[in-house]
Amino acid sequence: MEKIKSSDEDICVRKNIALQEVVYQPTLITNGPLKCAELSKSRTGYLYLSAFIVNFFSFSAGVGFGWTSPVMSKLVDPGQNPLPNAIKTLEISLIAGIMSLGCAFGPFVSGTLANKVGRKFTLLGLSLPLILSFVALAYTSKVYVYYVARFVKGLSIGGSIAVMPMYIAEIAEDHNRGMLGCFLGVGLSLGVLYAFLVGPILSIKLFSLSCTIAPILFFVLGYFIMPESPVYLASKGDKEGVKKTLMKLRSRGEDEVYVQVSGIMKSFQNDYKGKGGYKSLFTNKGDLKALKITSGLLILQQMSGITAVQSFLETLFKSAGGSIPSDKAPIIIAIIQLLISILTTNLAKHFGRKTLMLISTAGTSISLISIGIFFYFQNNGYNISSISLLPIISLVSYTISFSLGLSGIPWVIIGETFSSNVKFQASTFLTCFCFIASFVITFFFPNFSEFLGMAATFWVFGAFCAVGIIFVACYVPETKGKSLSEIQTMLRK
Repeated sequence: MEKIKSSDEDICVRKNIALQEVVYQPTLITNGPLKCAELSKSRTGYLYLSAFIVNFFSFSAGVGFGWTSPVMSKLVDPGQNPLPNAIKTLEISLIAGIMSLGCAFGPFVSGTLANKVGRKFTLLGLSLPLILSFVALAYTSKVYVYYVARFVKGLSIGGSIAVMPMYIAEIAEDHNRGMLGCFLGVGLSLGVLYAFLVGPILSIKLFSLSCTIAPILFFVLGYFIMPESPVYLASKGDKEGVKKTLMKLRSRGEDEVYVQVSGIMKSFQNDYKGKGGYKSLFTNKGDLKALKITSGLLILQQMSGITAVQSFLETLFKSAGGSIPSDKAPIIIAIIQLLISILTTNLAKHFGRKTLMLISTAGTSISLISIGIFFYFQNNGYNISSISLLPIISLVSYTISFSLGLSGIPWVIIGETFSSNVKFQASTFLTCFCFIASFVITFFFPNFSEFLGMAATFWVFGAFCAVGIIFVACYVPETKGKSLSEIQTMLRK
C-alpha cells in the first residue's frame, strides 16, 4: 500500500474536493496516490438523475405557491366558483394565507422524520399529503376543505423545503453542490410558471388534478431510484451503506471512495456527537448574532410583499386594468423570474452576498413605490392611459430585483453563518418564522388593500424595503470568499 503524498493532501484540503464538506484526513488507500484532478472527474450521471428527481418535488412546491393566483380569479367569478355561495374577502384571505401557516410547522415534522427514517423516505412520505391535498381541492365544494387542504399542502411543502437542500448537499460533491442547490430554486420557479400557464385555461378541478402529476412522478421515481443520504447512513453507523451509496453516486469502485467514506464517518463522529440544540442558538454569541441577522433578512424578504404579490398577481392586473390581459401578465412575470433565478446562480459567484442584497432591496423598494403611484393615480381619477404599462413594467422590475437577492441570499447566509451543531435547529426555527410572517402578510393583504387602498399598501411594502437597505448596509456581513470558521470568528467579535 502507498500513502498519499503530503503535497497532494495539502492540495486536496485547500480545494476540499469530493469529501462532503469534511476536512481531509491522511488515509491509506490501495490504489496509489489519488490526485485531486482524479477526484473531480467523478462520473455523476446517477447523482444528477437523483437531483433531477428531487426537483419534481421542488416543482410541486412551486405549483403550490402559484396555485392561488389563477384559482382566486375563478373563485370570485360566479360562473366558475365551485362553492355554493359567493366567496368573501375573509375566506379569500384564509385560502391564500393558510398554506403559509402549514409551511411554518412543516419543518418541525420533517426534522424529526429526517433523523429517524432518513431524508429519502421523509421526502417520499411528504409527497403523499401533497397529492391528497390537490385531489381534495379538485373535488370539494366546501370552503372549509379548501382551508384544510391548503394547510396540509403547506405542511408538506414547508417540510420539504427544510429537507430538500439538506438531501442535495449530502449527496452532492463540493464542485457541483452549489449548482445543484440552486436548481431547487429553478424548480420552484418552473412550478410557479406552470401554475400561471395552465391554471387560467383549466377549471379548478382539472387544474388541481394536473398538479398531482409531478408529486406522483417524484414518489414513484424516488422510491425506486433515489439513494438514501450517505450522511444519514453515517449517523446510523452504517459504514457499508455509506460505501455502497457513494459508489453508486460517484460511479466509482470501492477503493476510489474509501477516502470519502472514512471522511464522512469521521466527520459525523466529530461534529454531531454533541449537538448544541435550540439553547445554544440563543446563548452562543456567534449563533445569536447570526440569528438576529438572518431573522432580519427573512422579515425583509417577507415584508417585500412577495407572497401577497404572487398569490394575487392575476387579481392585481385586473385591478390595474392595463393593456396586457390579466391572465397573460403573470406568465410574463413567471418566465422572467425563472430566467433571473438561473442567472443568479452565476452572479453569486462574482458578486458578494451583501452587494446583491443591497441591489435587490433598493430595486424592490423602487418597484413597489412605482406600483403604488399607479394605483394612486387610478383611484383618484387621473388619466392613466399614458402609464397603462406601468404595472407590468414595475412588476417585471420587482421580480428581477427580488430574484437577484431577496429570494435566495437569506437562505445562503443561513447556511453559512451558524455552527454545524445548530444548523438544523436554526433552519427549522427560521423556516417556521419565515412562513408565519408570510401567513400574516398574505392573510391581511386583501384587508389592507380594502382599508388603506392598493396604493398605500404597496407604499408600506416599499418603505419597509427602503429601511431594509439601511439594515443590510449596517448589519449584514459579507461572507463571500470566507471559510465557515472565518465567518464564525467574525460573528463572535
